[in-house]
Amino acid sequence: MENLDNGVRQWLARNQNKMISCPYQPGQLVISKHACSKRHLTARQENYEDLLKGDLFNYSYKSGLVRCRECPIGKKLTLQFQRPESARIAVHNSVRNAA
Repeated sequence: MENLDNGVRQWLARNQNKMISCPYQPGQLVISKHACSKRHLTARQENYEDLLKGDLFNYSYKSGLVRCRECPIGKKLTLQFQRPESARIAVHNSVRNAA
């Protein structure tokens, strides 16, 4: 168990620049910037009208995401990770032409 703990600490030390401590989630959640961006996007697409309907697991899932919906950090990271459409098309075309 101690080796696992050391492995986690070493991984976090190597990838510290890819991680953030989320101020909006309980327990000082440490999450990758990419995962934060995904949570923000998912939260923006979820329907919260039926939050109290359904099972407890669905409630827990959605209530955790609702904090990410208007998060300024998640919004900034989402914009950072999204490439402009023209860049995606250029990469797609260069890969297709190389084949």
